[in-house]
Amino acid sequence: MAYAKKGKYKKSINGIKSGINYILSLPTLIRNGILPTVAKSLINTSNFDTFKKYMNFFPKNSIFNFYIGNYYEKNGNLNKAISIYNNILHTRNNKAFGLANSHKIYLEYKTHKLSAHSAADQLLRHVYDWRAAKHELNLRMEVAKLYAKANDWPSAMSELKHDLMLFPSKSNKINRLRQKLFSDLTSSNQLSKLGPLGSASILQDNIDLIPKNNNELKYVKYMINNFNQLGLPENSIPALEYLIQKNEKPENLPSLGLMLANEQFKNNQLQFSFFCMRYSSAGIEFSGSPN
Repeated sequence: MAYAKKGKYKKSINGIKSGINYILSLPTLIRNGILPTVAKSLINTSNFDTFKKYMNFFPKNSIFNFYIGNYYEKNGNLNKAISIYNNILHTRNNKAFGLANSHKIYLEYKTHKLSAHSAADQLLRHVYDWRAAKHELNLRMEVAKLYAKANDWPSAMSELKHDLMLFPSKSNKINRLRQKLFSDLTSSNQLSKLGPLGSASILQDNIDLIPKNNNELKYVKYMINNFNQLGLPENSIPALEYLIQKNEKPENLPSLGLMLANEQFKNNQLQFSFFCMRYSSAGIEFSGSPN
């Protein structure tokens, strides 16, 4: 049970399965306090036959009704699961309501009752139905995936940037999804479909995700060209400064330094000579003055 409460279901399941009959023999209050963990462990380890065998021994309340719905969901009976989740929505138990409603919305997307974008919007409106950090983060990350499936890449990537502020301790988990979605975006033709402002803004806001390989300069030039097309050359400057400061691909420093100096010159920033000197060590040489 200690493993199960920590979410280590695979380590817990053998002990739980061998002890179910003992758990069912305990006094009602004790038994009902333990059985939710038992149900969750059985479902999360795909022990569906065992769950079904003991399903009728579980107390009839909204939490266990959710696990029954989850059982049908994991078994592929999605419409049955949606029906059970719908019946839970009148409950006053915030946990049961939050879990059932979020699963119902997602299954309505999977059964083509909702578009990916509509499902994402609905999940985002219900993110605080049950205030639990892990539930909220998982829900927000699912929202980002759904926006990506709907090709609403600005909403997908901005949601994950927002998640980084809300859950700084989970930055590794969030950044893995950010990197995956960014890779999906840049490897498809969707970036160009966003138009100059949309594509340049995504590259600027996610400059830390640009691959540190031969494509780095390609994406930077694409961002700069789009901002210049919009008459916003100054918007490229912070991103260029970030990449130069990180210095993760030294052979790109001369080109990045030259791009930065050029954008500053366009923007009439008088630090031009300072940056010329700063990046001369990267192999860039300038003569004369900006004038």
